[in-house]
Amino acid sequence: MKKIIFLMLCTLLFSQLSFASDATEFSDLKDDFWAKESIDFLVEKNVISGYPDGSFRPNENITINEFVVMIIKSMGYQVEATEGDDWVTPYIKKAKAIGLLREDQFLYHGLKLSSDIIRQEMVRIAMDSISITEGLPYPSVNNQYIKYDVSDSEQIHPDVFSQIVDAYKLGIVSGYPDGSFKPSKTVTRAEAASVLVGVMNSSVRTPYAGNPYKGIQTDSEEVPIRVYENDSGKNVGFDFIWKREYTSFYTLERNYDDKGNLTKVYGNGARQYPMRIQYVKMLPPLHKGKPLNEVIELARYLFNNQDNGDNYLETYASLNRSSVSAYGFQSKEFLDQVYTDEGNPTIQSMLVIERIDFIMSFNPYNSYDDRYLNEGMYPFEITIYKKTHLAEEPETYGEYFISTYGEHIKAFLDILFEKESDIVWNQFLKGIDSNVEDAEFKSALNNRDYSLRYDNGYLSLRVSLKK
Repeated sequence: MKKIIFLMLCTLLFSQLSFASDATEFSDLKDDFWAKESIDFLVEKNVISGYPDGSFRPNENITINEFVVMIIKSMGYQVEATEGDDWVTPYIKKAKAIGLLREDQFLYHGLKLSSDIIRQEMVRIAMDSISITEGLPYPSVNNQYIKYDVSDSEQIHPDVFSQIVDAYKLGIVSGYPDGSFKPSKTVTRAEAASVLVGVMNSSVRTPYAGNPYKGIQTDSEEVPIRVYENDSGKNVGFDFIWKREYTSFYTLERNYDDKGNLTKVYGNGARQYPMRIQYVKMLPPLHKGKPLNEVIELARYLFNNQDNGDNYLETYASLNRSSVSAYGFQSKEFLDQVYTDEGNPTIQSMLVIERIDFIMSFNPYNSYDDRYLNEGMYPFEITIYKKTHLAEEPETYGEYFISTYGEHIKAFLDILFEKESDIVWNQFLKGIDSNVEDAEFKSALNNRDYSLRYDNGYLSLRVSLKK
């Protein structure tokens, strides 16, 4: 009996302190108020309500405690108070149990749970809830665009930056018209309602499409990405395109009780998950605020010309590294022979490497110190392994390679050197034969530096960004 009375008191106290009235018509909320639809939606879902005097007070600040209560309710969790709990404690306990809150989460802001919430912390909690309910968006080059577009991105705390980027990508937030995010600005009840509706209802989101404020003209290409799912259909990982149906990787496992409530999140070692292919937009990486659209042109060519019957390009794109690569094989069947029988993955990988004729790639990272697109880099590259045993006679290897892969090499050169590509093509032809002397030289064409090296077993062409 005491417990029942206590719970009634907790409910009454909560209603008095926060969102008490269930009325859908509020005295201070006009029909044309910008967030009225969001507020009505949350009232209908019993996530938020007004005050006993019939008001909603949309422009009052919302506290961390109050926002956590809203989030937990929106996720459908049922909480139970125990003796000694105040109105918010059961919700805080649940938030900590499912990973939405940490003990030290707000200390670097000098905030307490009773403090008014600030925008970056609201977004962090919102995105952590999305990671539980639906999974996070793909890592992608959009991170660069968002950082470039958000004028005050340097003011966002590093611990929160990735969640804010994800919120932009999904369309949970879009920033202010002047391009700022205002990470330390307090949040009103109306603003919190608008964000929470986006968390709950994906159909109202407007995902980030790339530089809405700077107006940069970019190219894009739909590329296939493999998505891994666990048994419940939740996304557990993303990666670049590959053609195998299963893969092993490290991920997070989630346990649910018989009511569907999340009870535990823990690390799980490598295991196999089913994979599905989904096409997503690949944007070019930014360099000094400008998009490298030639990367998209290269990606488009590689994905559209993977298998022409005479050869096969095993092509993939990495959205988070903004890279695109293709491995050249005599045919798809020639590659698939490696995977015909079940075998040791390490041995299979070695066999694949043995069968690669060449690699064509764009990689914006320096392989030695992981710098991203600094001056002096040569991110475009063709590497050829002269497998003379594939030709009828070793001295005819050049003829074999050009007849098999020449169109791909020429397309690569046309993209980068345009009208001057024939000059590099003729230099390339001199180095492709198997009986050439060692040579290395550097030159420049079409405002690009390039380096060509070759000997009787290897050829490498590396090309810089356009100056």
